Amino acid sequence: MCLNRKGSIKRYGFLEEKNNGERRGFQDSGPGGIRIFAHLHSLERSARQPYAAGVRALVDGRALKVGWLKPWPLKEYFRNVQIEKLNVLDEKIRFDIDEIINAQMDFQRVPGLALGIFHNGEPLLKKGYGNSNIELGVNVSPQTLFQSGSIGKIFTAACILLLVEDGVLNLDAKITTYFPDAPDTWRNIELRSFLNHTSGLEDGELDLQHEYTDTELLQRMYTWPMKFEAGTGWEYSNGGYEILGVLIKLKTGEHFGKFLKKRIFEPAGMSTARVISDRDIIFNRAAGYEWLGDELKNQNWVSQYLNSTGDGALYLSLNDYQAWDKVVSERSILKPETWAVALQPTKAQGGAIYPYGLGWEIYDVPSGCAVIGHDGAWQGFVTGLRRYESHGLTFVVLTNAADTDVDMILEKLIERVLRGI
Repeated sequence: MCLNRKGSIKRYGFLEEKNNGERRGFQDSGPGGIRIFAHLHSLERSARQPYAAGVRALVDGRALKVGWLKPWPLKEYFRNVQIEKLNVLDEKIRFDIDEIINAQMDFQRVPGLALGIFHNGEPLLKKGYGNSNIELGVNVSPQTLFQSGSIGKIFTAACILLLVEDGVLNLDAKITTYFPDAPDTWRNIELRSFLNHTSGLEDGELDLQHEYTDTELLQRMYTWPMKFEAGTGWEYSNGGYEILGVLIKLKTGEHFGKFLKKRIFEPAGMSTARVISDRDIIFNRAAGYEWLGDELKNQNWVSQYLNSTGDGALYLSLNDYQAWDKVVSERSILKPETWAVALQPTKAQGGAIYPYGLGWEIYDVPSGCAVIGHDGAWQGFVTGLRRYESHGLTFVVLTNAADTDVDMILEKLIERVLRGI
């Protein structure tokens, strides 16, 4: 049984919660090099807000954590970066990147890692480190397929938005329009609210080994409580995206993975991207691991149904991420006006602003450079995607060890690259 399955790290601005409901603290450097440590279990749930007064979600590529009450001055190297065309990273930067990755993999005990750095869809660096499969001794490469975790929400949201463009769905429609047997507590939930996590639905428990049907899943979710009235707050919900996957099938007559392949993966040139399957023969598939004390274990088995839902159940390689980065940079596949809606931070009733669009985490830094992306964690994989919009720079880190602090790795990489170009 598990809560909040596909984003083992759930974000509330500067607090995080693991997918089994356990909260953990952080130790990191804040302004002036001060070490900060906090136990999240000692904090009230009501304290978890996406923004606090004067707080930005990301500064210098660093996600704000517990105890960081205000952003520190932005480094000049970041504020002054202007990039029109960038083809290569120099040898010194590449050397330092290797040093950072190797040190972090040793420190965090990560078996394998894939790193992609792209400039508007063009590769600056695609490299594998360590093992994608320890038992077989297979090295990570740009072709290695890592589970996406909640990065997959970006693609589920894109499918919904395509159906909106097709006139099949309406973002402002009540969800009961599409699910008329939903409980009365859902009567005020709009389709948009499942995309931006303002539905108020609180994720309940699912048996990860059970082969649900769509009907069984919906009936189970109909019993889940509402944490707040739809549209009045923000609560990260994997269940909402599972419902969106069911809705895609309901309106297209095919599993959302098939629709995704036809309407997004194939047009984008994401030739190896696909939905997870334990039974299919999938070349270059990485294995996911977790540490139990000092013993490395394989990931736990999950039913095929729950490993193919809309909350983030994809295999993606660095080559796939590169192809997707080109789509994002060109604002293609979706209409430009749809992209603008997807990348707009959420404004709840009452005026509160939340750093999440339609499938995208949306960060900001004091220089005004928008940073978009998503994190993911599932079945022994932890992933991170950050795109610096005004610079056209995208950083992708994929790992195959549960509880890897990908934020720390991204922070160090981004700082080094932006300082050197």
